[in-house]
Amino acid sequence: MPLDRRSIEKRDFPARLRGYDRGAVDAHLRWVADELEARVGSTADAAAEQVRAVLAAAERSAAEIVARAETDAQRIGSVAGRAGEETTARVSAAAGEALERIEALRGELAALLEALGEGPPPADDAGARLVALELALNGTSRERAEDLLAEQFSLGAERAALLDDVYVAAGRA
Repeated sequence: MPLDRRSIEKRDFPARLRGYDRGAVDAHLRWVADELEARVGSTADAAAEQVRAVLAAAERSAAEIVARAETDAQRIGSVAGRAGEETTARVSAAAGEALERIEALRGELAALLEALGEGPPPADDAGARLVALELALNGTSRERAEDLLAEQFSLGAERAALLDDVYVAAGRA
């Protein structure tokens, strides 16, 4: 039998000659039902208030976590951006220095060749030398390099000497 107002107040007891006063019993049962409802209600209210408090604390905590994560993400993004800019600047500076050094070496080479009385190398010879050097440094076999140079440049008998020089300079002789 459920314990609620209806089951408490509507409970019938057998009648006896010398029993309790029916009115007093009914009044007592109403009082018991009132107390039960009040206690169940206050317990439910207290539980509901506790749940509301827990939810409010969880929402505050979640908001704090999100705010910290956003702050951290902005800081990390800023640091990464600065690092990328610094790296780009260093690479650009190094590339500029390398280009300046290449130009200086070209000038030195031209001066040396002039001093030797040979003058600057023909454009075809310089281009072939650069291609041969790249092939040597990339590990291309000497035979394959010779075939490629024959296809792209008109060097004639100079091709073998050029390849000898380049492969020796590249340490692949």
